[in-house]
Amino acid sequence: MDDAYWGGERPGGKRGRGSENKAPFVAAVESTEEGQPIRMKMHKVKGFRKEEIKNWGQQQLKTDSHVITDGL
Repeated sequence: MDDAYWGGERPGGKRGRGSENKAPFVAAVESTEEGQPIRMKMHKVKGFRKEEIKNWGQQQLKTDSHVITDGL
């Protein structure tokens, strides 16, 4: 899975990772037991680094959460 960025195209500037036109974010979706989404949290993070995501998860998720991830 590619890193996730929110937003549309903006002309000019650097493309890809590190672009000043992009903001890295993490999203968490709460769902029912049937898998239907209930609510979502989205937070901008400094970057896609293991320690950054770990800190975000410790602050934003319950300790008994079932987490599905792309591996980061």
